[in-house]
Amino acid sequence: MIKLILFLFLLSSSLFGSLREANGAFRNKDYKKTEDLLKALQVEVPDDAIINYDLGVTQYKQNKFEEAKLNFDRALNSSDPKLKSKTIFNNGNTFYKNTLSMLGKNWKNQKLEDKVLDASMKEVKVSIEKYKEVLMLDPSDKPAQVNKKHAEELLKELEKKQQQQNQQNQDEKKQQEGQDKKDKKEKEEENKQDKDCGCNNKKESEKNESKQNEEKQNGNENKDKNDQQKNENDKDGKQKRDEEKLDQKECEEQKEENKNGGDKSKEKEALEEASQKSGKEQQPSMSEAKMDNRELRAMGALLDNLQADEQKIQKALIKQGVAGKMNNYVPGQKNW
Repeated sequence: MIKLILFLFLLSSSLFGSLREANGAFRNKDYKKTEDLLKALQVEVPDDAIINYDLGVTQYKQNKFEEAKLNFDRALNSSDPKLKSKTIFNNGNTFYKNTLSMLGKNWKNQKLEDKVLDASMKEVKVSIEKYKEVLMLDPSDKPAQVNKKHAEELLKELEKKQQQQNQQNQDEKKQQEGQDKKDKKEKEEENKQDKDCGCNNKKESEKNESKQNEEKQNGNENKDKNDQQKNENDKDGKQKRDEEKLDQKECEEQKEENKNGGDKSKEKEALEEASQKSGKEQQPSMSEAKMDNRELRAMGALLDNLQADEQKIQKALIKQGVAGKMNNYVPGQKNW
């Protein structure tokens, strides 16, 4: 029993020594060292209201608002009314300072995100409730009255800011909707123009295609006509060449006939000369001479008739051959 009491006494002496050291570090504004010492003491006595309160204040000085709120809540189990009032008041300050930290320095002149604005309004409302609790404990608490007024003014500004932003969001939404409708209408008009243009282009293309087909058909017809004309010209040319060839052949035959006639005349003259010579040499009788002359004339006439018949037959054969070729002529077909 004596040992147990001695142990508790030694433990209490160690706690008080660490607490005095923490208070000295706090006065020197060495908040980090103060926090470390108080956290070590909190492990030893987690329900001590003074240690939890001092740790909350130290964290508040370092802008560690979430941790400070937690330790102020732990210090509310104090039976000391003054310590409890200070704990609530400082907790209200923590919510208020956390609100300003969330908003930023230039929050009044810039648009806030909806989630930031909602969270800030929620924090400042809690701070107002904390100040009200202090005033319920002590209505004459001036710092609580002043801070409550500041928190309420901040809340009004945030509510006004929220209304302005909501109106701005609605205006932007309407403007965006109007722009979307305008863009949609312009797009529909563009699509309509493209469609009309496409139809016109299609019609123009069909027209051009029809024109090209017509020109092609006319070209084919002209080509057929040219081919037909060419065939006719070829036919006429061939016929003309055949006629010229026939005329040339007749001319050659006529020349040959004239030549043969000349030869015949020469032969006749030669016969007559030979006859005369023979008459001179042999001095035939008058009757024999007359007989020889008649025979010669008969033979000459027979030769002439034969030559005339031969020429007629050749001409007939030539004409017959040309006519046969003309009947078998096919336009466009070559004859060789």
